[in-house]
Amino acid sequence: MVELTTLTEALETTREDMFLARINSPARETHENPLFFPRKKLKMTKIRSGYWTPRAWFIQERLDEKATHLDRPTQATHEGLTSGFRSAIIKNPDGTYTKLKGVSLKDATPKYKTGLCSPSEAYAELMNINLLNCMFENLIPAAPEFIEIYRNPPQPINLKRFLNDFRKSATRASWNPVSPGEWDKLKIEGRRIEAYFSKTPLLKENEYFVSGIRITGDTRLDETCYHLTKKELSGRLKEKRDEILTYLFFRAGVMKGIMTSCGATWSDSLTISNSHLGNFAIFSRGGILEAGIVDVGSLKFIHNFPNVKEFLEFANQEIDDFQYEFEKTAGLTVQTRYRHFPEELKRDCLDSLKTGYGVVLLNESKANRDLLTSYTPQRIIVPKSAAIPIDEFKDFLKEMRAA
Repeated sequence: MVELTTLTEALETTREDMFLARINSPARETHENPLFFPRKKLKMTKIRSGYWTPRAWFIQERLDEKATHLDRPTQATHEGLTSGFRSAIIKNPDGTYTKLKGVSLKDATPKYKTGLCSPSEAYAELMNINLLNCMFENLIPAAPEFIEIYRNPPQPINLKRFLNDFRKSATRASWNPVSPGEWDKLKIEGRRIEAYFSKTPLLKENEYFVSGIRITGDTRLDETCYHLTKKELSGRLKEKRDEILTYLFFRAGVMKGIMTSCGATWSDSLTISNSHLGNFAIFSRGGILEAGIVDVGSLKFIHNFPNVKEFLEFANQEIDDFQYEFEKTAGLTVQTRYRHFPEELKRDCLDSLKTGYGVVLLNESKANRDLLTSYTPQRIIVPKSAAIPIDEFKDFLKEMRAA
């Protein structure tokens, strides 16, 4: 990493190194492996509803075996990959991967819907993914695919009865792809989906959704921090590890800055913030290692604030929220999982994220003067590398595992 004295200097340095030029790169690709680090496999099951066959699969059992990808489509093997408590990753027949949210039925009852997905979590997230990717195509490493609605029995019953009733009624809305910049089509698509749901008698408080999201990667930044710091490294490997992490945190800050410049905050309330390590995903864009934003179901847009000042204060507070969560999660006294995460590297990573955020706001201030002095980090840190090729990252992981 390189320490500079002003944000303007950081902007000029990163602009020359093509940091910001990659933001609007049209390259969007699907790779064989949705994960860089192994996660537990899942045994998946399909639940029919009369003559109607849902696209979604549901978690039947969590297996001990771990993997970074699936060798064959889920419909052939009934296997998936873990993605959080209530979500799963499946492989499609064309080799792409879909993340299913709200498919942990065994963790759900009519009273406690922990493993399920509410309408706002499903519909709003898919709409927001499409909206943000219309503004900046590579901000979200995902694309909306479909939504399915299921009836949830209204009275408390046992799990067996719940699963039986679950099979009885369902409906689906597929999401028509909308290309970046096609605002009119996006509005039409949003109205179509909303009208479809509003005319559906199943849409009551006792129903819930499953959302299908096509993903280009799902490895989270917190996973990456753990795997890259779980060993004590020295020499060239330590130097390379530190370079990769400060680079990823800088890119994460850039993406959060883009969200702010698009007029959106990550959360609709500061009480429960989405701004934390686990909501950045790393993936490959055009063969380059990148960080992207996930979990965008609770965005709050600038027109919902009384004025621009309050919007920017809220958006900047999310950076403070990230710092609080990061220090709590990666603190040596709190989380032994990160016991080999050097304190100095933690500070560099955090300052790199703040610099990436500030650089974008400074860059966008030419079009919006309100952004000019809205955020200035105390310590200016930029990564040494303008871009880290994905193959270089994979080679480093091999070396680190062998060390």
